[in-house]
Amino acid sequence: MTPQSPPISFVNKDKDTQNLNGRKLAIPPQDVINEMMPKAVEANPPSPPGINYSALLAKSRVLPTDEIEADPVCLAIQTEDKTSIVGTLGNISTVSGRAKAKKTFVVSFAVAAAVGVQVILNKIKGLLPEDKNTVLLFDTEQSKHHVLKIVKRICRLCGIDDPSNLHVYSLRPYSPEDRLKIIDYALNSIPNVGLVVIDGIRDLAVDPVLDSEQASHIMTHLLQWTDRLHIHIMCVLHQNKSDPNLRGHLGTELTNKSETVISVTRDKNVKEVSHVEAEYCRNREFDPFSFYIDDNGIPHLVDEELIKRKPEGKLGNSMQATKKQELPTADSMTSEIVTTIISRAFSQDEYLGYSQLRTALIEASEFAGFSLSKNRAEVFIKRVIEQHQVTKFRPENSKYDAYRLPTNTVPNQQS
Repeated sequence: MTPQSPPISFVNKDKDTQNLNGRKLAIPPQDVINEMMPKAVEANPPSPPGINYSALLAKSRVLPTDEIEADPVCLAIQTEDKTSIVGTLGNISTVSGRAKAKKTFVVSFAVAAAVGVQVILNKIKGLLPEDKNTVLLFDTEQSKHHVLKIVKRICRLCGIDDPSNLHVYSLRPYSPEDRLKIIDYALNSIPNVGLVVIDGIRDLAVDPVLDSEQASHIMTHLLQWTDRLHIHIMCVLHQNKSDPNLRGHLGTELTNKSETVISVTRDKNVKEVSHVEAEYCRNREFDPFSFYIDDNGIPHLVDEELIKRKPEGKLGNSMQATKKQELPTADSMTSEIVTTIISRAFSQDEYLGYSQLRTALIEASEFAGFSLSKNRAEVFIKRVIEQHQVTKFRPENSKYDAYRLPTNTVPNQQS
């Protein structure tokens, strides 16, 4: 019989560094066993110097008995009697699209609605509270000359020549690190900020699209800003060339963290038209809508059915047909739209003559998303007078009637 091997004994000079095969271990067996044993949880584990994680954990806890108010809405999209939330204070939203899809136009609509606390294009509604009604727009891609065009477009849309609550900056000349620091400084020094738009969010780092750490760095700032300052930040980022997803690591982060991701795409057949829809939405999704910009830079809504039926080429007569279908009246509009049009018509003058009022109402209706014809503007005037939204009076020493808002006081007037 083959003699059996003697039992292995761990009693030798290398007992703490041998395994059953007699090979030396890099780590003593007892240390491996100790490492595998469950550890007792410390009642009050130490925190790094200067950080009290126990207090942070307690502050972060959410209890079923808590009463937490909903975040105030700052931007919404309305369709008839339906209102869909786009952005709330304390959160992030993203506008995405490929080059030349008119993303910046959609951003302009949102900024104009927020600045004027009004409805733009009969769709986008600004709801910033009075104590947080300042809007900041940072553009990282375009020159000052082109950014100025955006500013003027916003002013035309909201009907205010120089809004005191709008601050627009061109950050193109600066490095990514400096852009981030400039925005941080602005957010901490300008009072009453409610909405911040960063057109070109990827330019706050060297390459956050391909580098996950840089993308995370940007997102950390966005989340800290929105939470600490209780503001809404709208970001603009390009889509992939091959699919509608947001680009790279930064796109993934924004998709995961955004309250709403809005997609802007050009129509495949009618290049003048852009479609706007909710790609992702934590709240109730808004109905998609389409718009085009006329030769005067004024936006108009487009009937989706006309686009679907139109063969490849320019919209042409379909645009005119769309305008005819819009033909609104004071009776068909919501009271909010009527108020917006009236307020814009009187934004530059305390009172107007009849023809002046008619012209002002036609121009104001275009910025609200409709185009009142001359005849319908006259019917509009009649209706708003009957509803006491506009007052007719005869100024002193004048042969003709004039019109004003009921809240205005016109000197030297007689009833």
